[in-house]
Amino acid sequence: MIQRNLGMRKLFHSFVLLSLLITLFLGTGCASSKPEDNRPLPTNPAVLTGKLDNGIKYFIQKNNEPANRIMLRLVIQAGSNMEEEDQRGVAHLLEHMAFNGSKNFAAQELVNYFETIGMNFGADVNAYTSFDETVYMLEVPADDPTMLETGMLVFHDWACGLTLSQEELEKKIFSAGFYRNKAKHILQATQVILDKYDGKVPNNLEDLRSLAGVGRKTANVVYSVAFKGNAIAVDTHVFRVSNRIGLVKADNVLKTEYGLMKILDEKDWSRAHHYLIYLGRSYCKASKPDCENCPVKDLCAKKI
Repeated sequence: MIQRNLGMRKLFHSFVLLSLLITLFLGTGCASSKPEDNRPLPTNPAVLTGKLDNGIKYFIQKNNEPANRIMLRLVIQAGSNMEEEDQRGVAHLLEHMAFNGSKNFAAQELVNYFETIGMNFGADVNAYTSFDETVYMLEVPADDPTMLETGMLVFHDWACGLTLSQEELEKKIFSAGFYRNKAKHILQATQVILDKYDGKVPNNLEDLRSLAGVGRKTANVVYSVAFKGNAIAVDTHVFRVSNRIGLVKADNVLKTEYGLMKILDEKDWSRAHHYLIYLGRSYCKASKPDCENCPVKDLCAKKI
C-alpha cells in the first residue's frame, strides 16, 4: 500500500516537476529493435526508477516546463485487448467507476476536491482506456506538498481502493438489460474472488461457474482464453451456425456444446468457438445470411 509518508516532501524539494508512471503488474519486457536481440531497452539515466515492496514500479524525471506543476500518471497494463466480445467496454467502465467513489473519496467528492484547488476535470484530472493499458492522470500545483500527498492518496485508491457501489454501478450500466441484477452479480462475484480466491480469478471450470452471474458460456470463455484450457463456449452465433451448417443437430446450447466436443479434437475446441462466431457475424447471420460469399458454403448442409 502506498503510504502518505513515503518521503514525498524530499521529492517535492528535489524536483520542480515529476513524471511518475506506476505499473501495477510486473510489466512486459521491451524488446530491442532487432528481432534476434531480446535485451531490454536502456533506461534514460535522467530517470529515477525503482520498485516498491508491493511490486509497483515507479519512474521519476525532473523537468522545468511547465513551471510549478507536478505531472502524475498511474499506468495499469490492462485494456480492451483483454476483453472477450461479451465483455466489451468493461475496462472503460472500470475507469469511469474510479471517479465514482473510493476508500478515501466518496462519489463526486474527488472531482469536487480538485476543482476547489484550481484543477479542471478533463484538463488536469483525466483518464483513458486503450488496447493494452488504462492510464489515470493528475496535474497538481508544485507549491504545496500536501497536494502531492493527496494526489498519491488518490492513486492509491485508484489502484486498490475503489468502492464500486451497486448504486453507482447501476448508473453506468443502465442501458444494459437487467442492469440491477448484472450490477449485483458483478459485485458479488468480485467479492467472492477477493475473499475465497485471494483476489485471483479461479482457473477451473467448476469454480468459475460457481461465481454469481457467471453462466456456462462465460466460464468456458474465461477458461479457454485466459487460462488456455480446452472448452467450447456456445453463444447465439455458435449455436446457430453449428446447427445450420450441419455440424450438430441440437435444440439447445448445452446439447450443441456436447455435440461439438464429440466431433472436434479437444485441442481445437477453443479455436472452433472463435471461427464459428466469425462465420455467424460475417456470413451466416440470423437474417439474410450471405451464403454466396460464405467460405464454407460447399460444406453447408442447409442451403438458404
